[in-house]
Amino acid sequence: RNYELFIMICQFPRDLLSLNAIEGWRRRCRTSVCWLAEIWAKEISKIKGYLKILSQFDYVIIPSAGSLEPVREAIDSNCVCIIPGINTVRFCPYPNPPIRSIDVYSMGRKSLITHRALLKMAEQNRFFYIYDTFERMKTLLPRDHRILLANVAKRSRYFIVNAPKFNQQIETGGQTEISYRFFEGAASGTVMIGETGENGAFKKHFNWPDVLVHLPYDTVDIAEILDDLDSQPERLEKVRKNNVVQSLLRHDWVYRWREILDLVGLKPRPALIAREEYLKKLAEDVTKTSSS
Repeated sequence: RNYELFIMICQFPRDLLSLNAIEGWRRRCRTSVCWLAEIWAKEISKIKGYLKILSQFDYVIIPSAGSLEPVREAIDSNCVCIIPGINTVRFCPYPNPPIRSIDVYSMGRKSLITHRALLKMAEQNRFFYIYDTFERMKTLLPRDHRILLANVAKRSRYFIVNAPKFNQQIETGGQTEISYRFFEGAASGTVMIGETGENGAFKKHFNWPDVLVHLPYDTVDIAEILDDLDSQPERLEKVRKNNVVQSLLRHDWVYRWREILDLVGLKPRPALIAREEYLKKLAEDVTKTSSS
């Protein structure tokens, strides 16, 4: 069969090699798009073989603003930056918001200094702190993992976030991008605490008030910071609600899919329009409701 659009989603450049298993994809598809989820500017000169594969696509989409120009210069395809998204319906705590029984949720990379301070609080007080205890975990059921993550986030009062791979300067070359944690934390209605680094993209796409409470890396006195925040319940209520509403209206995957369709000149299908309308209605309902 012939198709209007071929889209390939890759996490890393090395995943492009799997394209060889699809015979005739180029001649069978009017337009081709590759979404490359992770590529750092400093590594582009080392992956010339993969860049040749990228050049076979009509459009290459990367979510990393700092890598856009270097990739554009290295390939023959049109290259655009579209930020990631999230299934905001899965992460949304409404219409029946659960009790936020988890005090702090910290997933992935973390400051050991701040982590030890939180551990001390968990050991000494009635304080529920969730964190990773394994490294390089794998799951055979990615969807189940996402459901678990969403359910934990929706029950967390505070969610620690930082720039992606902030402690891997050798790999990133100091490049700062928007971490998926920001999308997950905001959509679930937690109060996000942490740092973004020098990130113009974050300021553009997460530009509502109090979207992030600044928590310097290696903070020791996090107990005092959390106590101060807990003394401002009206502020926290507004933060949580704004995070959910803005995520529903701006950061669902459906909006990214519409950007792709606009890019290649295809009209949205009825299901896309229906989801946009549902998200808008859900956001309106959230603004009228008090969160837990």
